[in-house]
Amino acid sequence: MKTSVAAGFGLLAMAISGAALAGFNGITADLIAVNAVVGDDDVEDPATWTCRVYAELDQGDQLLGMSGSGADPMYWAAESQFYNHYAGGPTSLWIDPDIFPNHVDLPYDSWFTIGADSMYDNVLEIDNVSFSGFNTGGALYVIDGGFSVSQESGQGAEQNGRVLVAQLTVLGDFDISILGSINVNGVDAMGDAWSVDGYEFEINFIPAPASLALLAVGGMAFRSRRRG
Repeated sequence: MKTSVAAGFGLLAMAISGAALAGFNGITADLIAVNAVVGDDDVEDPATWTCRVYAELDQGDQLLGMSGSGADPMYWAAESQFYNHYAGGPTSLWIDPDIFPNHVDLPYDSWFTIGADSMYDNVLEIDNVSFSGFNTGGALYVIDGGFSVSQESGQGAEQNGRVLVAQLTVLGDFDISILGSINVNGVDAMGDAWSVDGYEFEINFIPAPASLALLAVGGMAFRSRRRG
């Protein structure tokens, strides 16, 4: 199933989806910042937008895994590039909010997760995931690997019907989309397992006419990221 995620400027992005798939109800995203990357010399024309991406679940469900397989690879790709900060990292295990005051652009780093938005009290497991492409501005592409958390930790439990799975900053204006496909698995409120394979989605935000004046006029800037 392919899902389009779109919204008016600054509003919650709502998935256009059919019936619920097991305990999984799709992908949504909140737009949290526009043109917020201001201190990075590698971004010459810092037109960017930043979103937080969520898996929508039934009440009482937990998201336990997000993965790719040979039949259904996981990928996250921007039509331009993702922005990553050198003091951050590709998952929430690298994110330390205590150092945000020393790095003005670090709060807009791009990373993946299940449930946690920092390194603290974070039990995220990473299995057979290469970040080499993602760390240089490209897509994350995963076959036979992914991210997981334990049921006992409760980290993947839905909060208000959703679980955080990524924060992504895209270089460019609102004509740039994020495209992706994921396999997800979890348990419902009764502890019964569910899974969905090959869920495709597109994330973009459409500014309302009154908001166009808020957008930067500059074009996209492309760069290599400084992570190893």
